[in-house]
Amino acid sequence: MHDRMGNGEAAQYFVYRSSEPATSPVGVRIVDVSPHIAQKNELMEQLSVALDFPGYFGRNWDALDECLRDLSWLEEHEIELRHKNVPLEEMQEQRIYLSILQDCVIDWVKGNDKNFVVSFPESCRELVERRLLEARRP
Repeated sequence: MHDRMGNGEAAQYFVYRSSEPATSPVGVRIVDVSPHIAQKNELMEQLSVALDFPGYFGRNWDALDECLRDLSWLEEHEIELRHKNVPLEEMQEQRIYLSILQDCVIDWVKGNDKNFVVSFPESCRELVERRLLEARRP
C-alpha cells in the first residue's frame, strides 16, 4: 500500500515551516495535531473529532487512510494537518502514520476538489524522511 516514492522523493509532498503562520486563512480547516500524542488511540481520537469523521470510522490505520482520502463531509476545500513534532512513541507506528499521510497527500494532488496539506516544523524534516525511508524497506 505505501510504496510509491524513491529515496530522493521521500517527503516532498509535506510542507516544512521554520515558523507557524500568524493567521489561518478563511475557509481552511486547520487541525493542530497535539504534540503530546504518544499512542495510536489518542491520535485516532483527535483526528476523528477534529475532522468530523463519520460514525463508521474504525479507529485503525485502514480506517484513517480511507477517511483521509475522502473528507467529502467537510465544507472546507483546504484541510491542513499541522504538526509540532512527529507524534507517537513507537517508531513502527510513526512509519505507518507518515506513510498514510504521504499517500493521501499524493492522492489529493491528483485532481480532487480539496487541497490536503500536511505540515511539520523544519526541525522534523530529517526524522520524517528517515521514517518514510524505513517504511519502504522490506
